[in-house]
Amino acid sequence: MYKVSVLIPVFNVEEFLDRCIDSVINQTYQNLEIVIVDDGSSDKSPEKCDDWARKDYRIHVIHKKNGGLSSARNTGIRFATGEFVTHLDSDDWLERNAIELLVTEQMRTGVDVVWGKMMMHNPCGDIVIGEPHYSNKHEWILCYSRLTTGIVMTCCRRLIRRSLLTENNVVAVEGCNYAEDKVQMTQIAYYAKSFSYIDDVVYHYNRLNSDSLTAQDRKGFFNIRAFLQEYGSISWIVSFYEDKERCYYEEVVAAKLLYLKRKMEETIVYSSRKGFNIVIKKIKDSDSTFWHVIGWDSWKRVLYENYYYMKYFPKVKRKVKHFIKKHF
Repeated sequence: MYKVSVLIPVFNVEEFLDRCIDSVINQTYQNLEIVIVDDGSSDKSPEKCDDWARKDYRIHVIHKKNGGLSSARNTGIRFATGEFVTHLDSDDWLERNAIELLVTEQMRTGVDVVWGKMMMHNPCGDIVIGEPHYSNKHEWILCYSRLTTGIVMTCCRRLIRRSLLTENNVVAVEGCNYAEDKVQMTQIAYYAKSFSYIDDVVYHYNRLNSDSLTAQDRKGFFNIRAFLQEYGSISWIVSFYEDKERCYYEEVVAAKLLYLKRKMEETIVYSSRKGFNIVIKKIKDSDSTFWHVIGWDSWKRVLYENYYYMKYFPKVKRKVKHFIKKHF
């Protein structure tokens, strides 16, 4: 049985860290290398990491200056020596037999990437998240290049052949720490020669950590910082596909514009005038060949460019329809 490197980036998660590491060291599959990258934490996380390393010889702790999640993940990959790697965020945890299930499927099929389902823990309840059963690699890449809504393009819950990452220089974009998984998974899907999946839940995704970047989406305002980082990740994906097959490039450019349209609508919902202007500028800077996907080359453009029209036009439209119906 080969060695699996479990890569855990850590930043100020002392409240969740014990549960995370405990879920790894007690895996039914024991041939593990556990690489913990402390990304300049200012709480008690560094001490906790070192305490765990003294308890288990398989744990290696790297303390580094804060560089963000992407930097920590890249550091973990560089340090790893296992034939396969799996990512685990430090406020999440694994099912006790997660790695055994993934390894068993990999050994049965000989593939480069294996994944299972995740349980997402939200304030409103728990949800099981999986992916479609792609019939071939083209379908998998196409789904990702479309940034398909509902598909969680996370590196976690997957067993990935390490040579796939090192030989193709698959990295996270440092500085982009929101939707950074999309960048890595785009590359992994493109370069992987084979893949498989299991229907078991192997990963627990904690959305109850109010300090995480993803949790900030739920605080009733448009998060400009998170938007710019996510936009940076998506723009990187567009540049990645630029010299690849044309079908993937066209899909991701169209998906990028649809993403911007959704974000523009969010700025209206949250009355974020500054955010609205930032998103509008990103749309105007996009390839005009693809503007038709959001109706930018039609009468809607006038409305899209005017914050107040976009905010109040649906209400005005409903009132006009009601007036016509009532009087005519």
